[in-house]
Amino acid sequence: FPVTITRPILFNMNRINPTQPLVITEGIIDALSIIESGYTNVCSVHGGTQNLKWIENCFDWLESFDKVVLWGDNDLPGMEMRRNVCSRLGNYRTLYVDLPKSLIGLDGKEHSVKDANDVLIYCGPEKVLDFLNNAQEVPVTNVVDLSTVDDFDLENTPGLYSGLSVVDDIVYKFIFGSVLIL
Repeated sequence: FPVTITRPILFNMNRINPTQPLVITEGIIDALSIIESGYTNVCSVHGGTQNLKWIENCFDWLESFDKVVLWGDNDLPGMEMRRNVCSRLGNYRTLYVDLPKSLIGLDGKEHSVKDANDVLIYCGPEKVLDFLNNAQEVPVTNVVDLSTVDDFDLENTPGLYSGLSVVDDIVYKFIFGSVLIL
């Protein structure tokens, strides 16, 4: 019998328009649920959340998208996949759907939801599109908004003057705990 060697790629990638945002889901059923809801530029990962070989195999193709939205399951493997994929595809262009544990369905009852398929079943296609339209940016950590930084009092900050007027006119003083490259 002949052996067929395959490489993991994204489900439905042959039907994607690279000029529109790409949605990547954790499962094929989730991708089909989003397509059923009216958004067709959606793919699904191959082989589960732990297999990220599809990124390497499809990297050049993925680079053609300005915006990528990840919709993984709201369980630990789905969140781990989201973290790994966002960092590998670029946090600057990656958004994610943050799905709550439960939603009020069309029947007025509270339903436990874990993915796009559950949202479609219990809440309808409008809610699926609402989650896509309100995808969140990946938070940037360890960056401070300059407008929130307290004023810096250079006059009362401990430091040393060089004693050379040419240097002191430019640098003012060497502040302790800082590095100055001249």
